[in-house]
Formats: sequence, C-alpha cells, structure tokens
Amino acid sequence: MPTPLHCHRSKLAGAIHVRGKIMRRHALLFTVVLCGTGSLSAVAGEGTVQGKMIVNGKTTALTHAYALAQPNSFHKEKEDIRVILSDAPISDEALRHDRDHLDKLAATGKFHAIAVTIGDDMFGHGKSADSNDIYTVEINKGWINTGGLDKFEMKSLDANAIAGRLHMKSVHDFTDEHATFDYDATFSAPIVH
Repeated sequence: MPTPLHCHRSKLAGAIHVRGKIMRRHALLFTVVLCGTGSLSAVAGEGTVQGKMIVNGKTTALTHAYALAQPNSFHKEKEDIRVILSDAPISDEALRHDRDHLDKLAATGKFHAIAVTIGDDMFGHGKSADSNDIYTVEINKGWINTGGLDKFEMKSLDANAIAGRLHMKSVHDFTDEHATFDYDATFSAPIVH
C-alpha cells in the first residue's frame, strides 16, 4: 500500500541498481525511513473537532481537524490560517495541495469537509472567517467556494495552535445546486507551517 508521500521503492531501487546490490539495500532503507516519516506528519498535525455538517438534511460528523499557515492573498507579509474539518483523515500530500486533491476525494462520495480561511478582520477587530471551501459530492459534484457565510469564534490563537468554533451564520441555500448547507464545529489544531 503506498504511503501518503507516494514513495515507490522500485523506482528508487531501480535508479541505484547500476551501482550494485549494496546500494540497493541502502536505497530501500532510505525509502522506508523517508516514507515512514512522511506518513506520520499528518497525524502529528491533526487536532480535534466536535461538529457536523448538514447537506440537504443529511448529517455528517466532522472528526478530523487540520490547520495550515498560508500567505494572505492580498498581503504576502501577513499569514492566514486554513482550517480543514473533515469526516476522514487527510494524507500529507492532500493537505499540501488540498485544493487539487480534496475536491477529487469529495467527488467519490466518501469524503466530506469544510475548509475555512481565517485571517485579519477587515475592520481591525481580530480574526474572522474570510472564505470557505465546501467539499461534498452533493454540491457542485465535489466542491464549491463561498465567502461571508461563516462565523469564527476564537478561543485561542498563537504561532503554534488555533482553537475555536466555526459555523454558518445561517443555513445556506445553494439555489443553482438545489442544495442546503450548514455546519457547526468546535475545534483545536496545531498549525503546520
């Protein structure tokens, strides 16, 4: 079974085969160590969450929480926090490139998540939820982005961790998608830089 880093022993060993069998053993050991380390970092970056998302009346428990630091879209010297709350664990690879991977996972119908970008409030009143990405097959075949619909109630935030409550201001009706959406979750997560 491939690890989240998609390490392939055969490619690495094959590339070193020219140098002999002894090098192949070292390559295998290096690959095992590298892959083992990569698969643990998602677990180390995972927090806790108690909450749910409701799509068209169907409730899905949110059981995994992640927080990733990222540059602010408009002010690169500022840092936003992207909080991802999901019903399944997310691999390191998917976390690193979540906008490319999570919608594909959601399109299978076996993955549901809400990802909210938290940044400076535009009026200087602390932190606020700037935008969200909803990952569920029931809306737009796996992914839709919205803004201004979420509320963030901060419990704590420092350079290493974030905690609080995220929820919709009210149930949202996606008229074009014939879908209703709501979520409410209390979370705590280490921030991955």
